[in-house]
Amino acid sequence: MSLINRIKWRFEFAAYRSIEILLHRLSLPQVHALGSTLGRLLHRFSSARRHIVLRNLRIAFGDSRSLDELRQLTREVFARNGANLFCSLRTPGISDEELEEMLEIRNLDMLLRLIAQGKGVILLSPHMGNWELLAQLIHWLPEGAELGTHYRPLNNPYVNALVEGHRTARGTQLFAKKDSPHTMAAFLRSGATLGILADQRAGTIGHCCSYHGRVTTCSPLPELLARRTGASVVSISLESLTPGKWRCTFHHVPEARTPACMAAMEEATGASPSDVFWFQARWRVRRVAPFSLPGRPYKGLDPATFRKPVRLLLWLASAETSLPEMPAERRANLQLEVVYPEGHPPPTVPDLPWFRTWAIDPNLQPEQLARLLGTIDETDIYPVDRVVLTRPIPEVQRASERTGLAHCVVPAAQSTCRS
Repeated sequence: MSLINRIKWRFEFAAYRSIEILLHRLSLPQVHALGSTLGRLLHRFSSARRHIVLRNLRIAFGDSRSLDELRQLTREVFARNGANLFCSLRTPGISDEELEEMLEIRNLDMLLRLIAQGKGVILLSPHMGNWELLAQLIHWLPEGAELGTHYRPLNNPYVNALVEGHRTARGTQLFAKKDSPHTMAAFLRSGATLGILADQRAGTIGHCCSYHGRVTTCSPLPELLARRTGASVVSISLESLTPGKWRCTFHHVPEARTPACMAAMEEATGASPSDVFWFQARWRVRRVAPFSLPGRPYKGLDPATFRKPVRLLLWLASAETSLPEMPAERRANLQLEVVYPEGHPPPTVPDLPWFRTWAIDPNLQPEQLARLLGTIDETDIYPVDRVVLTRPIPEVQRASERTGLAHCVVPAAQSTCRS
């Protein structure tokens, strides 16, 4: 632990604690209004975050809402998440009376019946609403019942210790991301209830499943724990009702398989999309292997059932450029589009149909390239996932970044196409 890190962490801790103290001097509606205002400012000035949120919303809801509606929803996401974040900082230390006023609960009887069975309960929660309220749910559980949450420790150890103290104040137990699943399984076997944030991308170790109709990697932890312990699975949605008040709804998940867990997360986030934390690139296509599945295929799940496409834009610098090297087994839902110099026929490859072809002037300036990429991206209800190049082209890469599109370089095959 270097001196520079300690100084930085202490400065961050002082700022965090000062904000907490300030917010506790305000009423919840005032805190909500302040957070909402700052969220709107972030929407206006952070184009990178705005692109991520809009892209996620297009993938999740592009088949049911227009692009203008999704842009409006993006603004609402920033405002609502700003309000939820500030209210979450105001939540620790509130009285039982304030807590009951802040949170309306539905289907609590169902949860209590499952807890009474003594086999443990796994609570699946998306990153949604005032998430600090979830650590306070022990207030509604029977006397002697245990509640735990699975979480990722913060990078700043001083702030992390403060947040952990807030979350454990009512007796909630914490299990860090690095903790062994055996420890969590033992906790569940004792009849306890364990909350897991289950909607985030899980990387290459995750199960490849459908989430909002699109293939992505999903955490295998809920299914693993349920299989080992026999615990019941319940999902949670947390919706904003009025400034400073939320509604928590419990839904029984009949089976613990990962596809069923993700279907429950879809239902929860669909209840109030503006309350969801959409700021992570949830459906990211891997930079090193854009044509392949992002993780481990889920046993018994046919990849052909993934109904929403993955749009890859293959950018050819000249008519003689070969296409990127592609694996023999590719994603079942690839939507391949090729950009090639105008004045030449589009490249042809046996058994590789293009969904769209784009003939362009190879002498376009960077600003023109950015506008072109924006036009291509908005041609479909779903966004372009990656611009794939066979060699670095700085102008195209800069234009992609300005448009909020990810790009990657995949080496060209020796002889894969002809003009």
